[in-house]
Amino acid sequence: MIKVLIVDDEPFIRQGLKILIDWESYDCKVVDEASNGKEAIHILQSKEIDLIITDIKMPEMNGLEFIGYVREQISEHIRFIILSGYYEFNYAKQAIKYKATDYILKPIQKEDLINILVRVRKDLEIYKQEEKAKQIQNRIIYDRNLMNLIYGNYEQSHLEYVKRYIIGSKEMCYISFEMDETDKSFHTLTLEEKVSIHQAYFNELLKVLKEYSYNIIHGVGKSEGLFDIGVVFLKEFADRQETNDRDYITALYEQLKGVSPYVLNVFIGHYVDGIEKISDSYRSIAVARSFHSFSDKKQHIAYCDEVAYKKANQFGIGKKLIEELIIHVKNNDIMLIEESVDKIYKELQEKLIEPKLIQANIYYMLYCLIDLAKELDNEADQQEILRYLQEEAFDKLAVGGSAVYFKRFAVEYSTYLEQLRINASKGGLLLKIERHIAEHYMENLSLKTLGDKFYINSVYLGQLFKKEYRMPFKDYLNHFRIQKAVEMLESTEERIYTIAAKVGYNNPDYFISKFVQLKGITPHRYRMESKKHKKLNIF
Repeated sequence: MIKVLIVDDEPFIRQGLKILIDWESYDCKVVDEASNGKEAIHILQSKEIDLIITDIKMPEMNGLEFIGYVREQISEHIRFIILSGYYEFNYAKQAIKYKATDYILKPIQKEDLINILVRVRKDLEIYKQEEKAKQIQNRIIYDRNLMNLIYGNYEQSHLEYVKRYIIGSKEMCYISFEMDETDKSFHTLTLEEKVSIHQAYFNELLKVLKEYSYNIIHGVGKSEGLFDIGVVFLKEFADRQETNDRDYITALYEQLKGVSPYVLNVFIGHYVDGIEKISDSYRSIAVARSFHSFSDKKQHIAYCDEVAYKKANQFGIGKKLIEELIIHVKNNDIMLIEESVDKIYKELQEKLIEPKLIQANIYYMLYCLIDLAKELDNEADQQEILRYLQEEAFDKLAVGGSAVYFKRFAVEYSTYLEQLRINASKGGLLLKIERHIAEHYMENLSLKTLGDKFYINSVYLGQLFKKEYRMPFKDYLNHFRIQKAVEMLESTEERIYTIAAKVGYNNPDYFISKFVQLKGITPHRYRMESKKHKKLNIF
């Protein structure tokens, strides 16, 4: 809807313009009127106006003076239609100088006004679309610069860019609003549903902070699957509401809770005295998050400063508890594994162990687990085991995994060790898997899908392949598929991309590169060479 302001010193002209046409049918609305330029300026200070229809001859401030003031002091983008009973060239020149949309002589003709409004509407639509595109692009650039400040790897240009938008009190801290990944109901949602909820929280924050929209940013957390929204919190947010910081944050949390039924956590970093130090506040959140993750989770608002004042245990988890867990994992005793994990988490909760010490304890457990695998199979690929443990244990547990996740991981690894003991041979399990690959090589096969089907740990299955075939599973599968492609190239006239799809490659370019890698020539060249050999054999 185009918001219109009518400015004319003659009341009957203003009234006549308001009833001359059906404004709404042209997507317009007359929102106010003024008798001169000074009155109009006062209105513009409190209302958003898209189009001004103004007379030239007015007392106190004439139309051209009024337009000049608006262009210089208020906005370059408001559209103007000039009215006058005097068609003078100098007025026209001035109107052009101030970028007036059009110039109409009194008495105003209905058709003339309608034609101009149609043109103004199209012009404004194009302008608003362009402005929206610019805002989106600008926001992308801004977010990138703010991210650099938050991560602490910024240049002076990044700082200067962000300072154009984040203004206000020097005291600030970083706050992270995060969906709780251990919330089972949230975990079962599709990615699209999670993104939708995440966006709903973001929109609610925009409504609350309004003119401080540039203090909000999402996607800062680097953890996979983390849905977070960051806020550069200024002391003045609470001051404006005549309250203290904690009450303000609690009220904000309560408002956001109403957006969805899923668990939302809030982590508050310590205060810093400028946006250039915001990375210190951001990093301090890791402390609050880690302590929160190893607590009973009854509280969903965690302050870093509050945690820092609590007396922390300096020795980490008792070595005896870790050794007990290792023994139970080795013996594949699921019940005792779960009991041990519960004991470890109880100690973490009661003693409030420092995050760095938690990480050190987990590193210690990892190396103990690697040694277990080596005890059972000297040829076990330690690098492969370490990669698996890094992804499944350290990356998830050290940053605050739940007891439920810890138990699941320990039980899965214990099962893996049990399979090492059984030491499946080619004549048994591998022979079945080999047959399955021969029948389903064109499908989306992976160690995980095969492991799920044949009830074997994917890491261990990968080791069996290397041990038996002297190559990783992916290489084995590629060799098999390329060999099938060779047979089709020799016996059919099907197109290359068709053969690629039939042997399991959705991307023909990738198929060709693999074929060249294994056979030394392209599939097309191979087919041509094969045909030549057949002809020679005939003669």
